[in-house]
Amino acid sequence: MGTSRRLPIVLLSGPDSLTDLEGRLRSVGASVQRVVMVRQVGRPDAAAPPAPRPGKRRNLLLVTSSAAVDHFLARWPTVLATWGHRGEIWAVGPRTAGHLRALGIRSVNIPPSPTSAAMLRSMGSLSGSYVLHPRSDVAGPGLARELRRRGARVTDRIVYTTRARTPSGSELVHIQGAAWLLASSPSVLSALRRGAGARRFREIRATARLLVLGPTTASAARRLGFRQVRLVPLSSSKALPRFLAAPPPDGASRKKGRVPPRRTRGRPHRAPSTMAT
Repeated sequence: MGTSRRLPIVLLSGPDSLTDLEGRLRSVGASVQRVVMVRQVGRPDAAAPPAPRPGKRRNLLLVTSSAAVDHFLARWPTVLATWGHRGEIWAVGPRTAGHLRALGIRSVNIPPSPTSAAMLRSMGSLSGSYVLHPRSDVAGPGLARELRRRGARVTDRIVYTTRARTPSGSELVHIQGAAWLLASSPSVLSALRRGAGARRFREIRATARLLVLGPTTASAARRLGFRQVRLVPLSSSKALPRFLAAPPPDGASRKKGRVPPRRTRGRPHRAPSTMAT
């Protein structure tokens, strides 16, 4: 664990994303600096969320970010309370669950790791179910498609927008000097590309060791030209400090644990696994 204490990690995220993982990194001795790359803004024209559907085998409300709670569900406490009594509420992580509990929701299901793929695994069979998924404009419809593929009827609703923020010059210096960059979503990488400028972004993507939570962000990183992309090990409390204490050599992009190159043929179906921003 001693090596991890000397490793500066820059977390590229929204103002409230991945706070639980940030705490885990600090607990194993890593030095973490957050650089806010995106901010969320609620949509004032968003209609009230639908209530659970009678006659469905299961009714599930999937909340994949705390922003969906703050900018949407908090505006409709009566409907949210109905979901708490008559449906299942799933939160992507402890912080999002905390925002729901602050609104009076007592029972919140949380997957073992903060990704939508982990939520899908934890929910089990969805055939004949109804799912409400409030999300960001940049999250994309991938999760809704997967839910429908599994037999659910889905209301996939955009309830807040994500706006890029330009990092300051000193923040860009920290980004370039970090031992690891940890990206919370594809949208923060797009914001970094715009905010850093073409020349500086080429330097960052050529040298940065980038950590991601799942294959959705990993694929986005590869498309943007990042050469070193790794999945954050969340399987156990011991995996993370071991991972940080033994960073791979530069250029070892195909060693064990590294996200493999994207295949264009015969690619197996893969559920979306990155949190909405």
